[in-house]
Amino acid sequence: MSIDLRKKKFVYHRALNTEAAFKEFLAKNEASPYTLAAEGDVCWAYINGAFVIYIHHPDVQGKSLSNETVAELLKEDKLLTLEKLFSINSDVNFILELKTGNGDIVAFFEAFKETLHRHNVGNVIVDAFSVEQLKALKRVMPEIKTSMHTKFLLGKYVLETTYQKPYVRVHNIYNMDYIDYFTISYKTTHVNWFNLNINSAYSHIFQAKKSLNLGAIKTMEAFEKAVHSKVEYIYLRSNSVLKSYENFLKKLLT
Repeated sequence: MSIDLRKKKFVYHRALNTEAAFKEFLAKNEASPYTLAAEGDVCWAYINGAFVIYIHHPDVQGKSLSNETVAELLKEDKLLTLEKLFSINSDVNFILELKTGNGDIVAFFEAFKETLHRHNVGNVIVDAFSVEQLKALKRVMPEIKTSMHTKFLLGKYVLETTYQKPYVRVHNIYNMDYIDYFTISYKTTHVNWFNLNINSAYSHIFQAKKSLNLGAIKTMEAFEKAVHSKVEYIYLRSNSVLKSYENFLKKLLT
């Protein structure tokens, strides 16, 4: 099977989570012959009548920083905000993974929308585990591309896991018109466990006119399978095989 790398996008996991990581990504992006995307975790805090939207990966219980901590870090210029990130560069492919925060969710998305528009951010996918977050986002920004992040998708059913009750729910993907992409953690899938063909195993995604992204790829074998499939966004994790991924892609271009 021939591979058209123009249809693939390679995601640098947590490339937005620090200023140094983002600048390293920008250097890679400038030199890359194929399309890259930078991914990072978005939290928010409602402080003194305004939202602070910042980059942070919560702890294992899903807790973001307290308002007091956010205010203190802002005062010390030690918090990477979405505003600061876009002031460095707003003209790359972004995947912004929504995590958690406080304040009214619709009001937060209004502030989020205003930030994107002010910086003319056009190439962005908003990813989340929470269906309720994605529904609310689509109501505020119908034009935005959304992705549901999931640990497991079987046939036409997708598993939702969140930090809020109910913690686990199952949805029919044909009834999710507010979703454009499904981002699946490869390591927790039956495709990984039983070495199945990706296109066949996820045929319902394509029949439902959705697109497929694949994350949590830990081996070169899994990476090559993803490259040879209909997966659109392939996550490159910052681990011991990252250089192997990059070298494999270089060989495909020669």
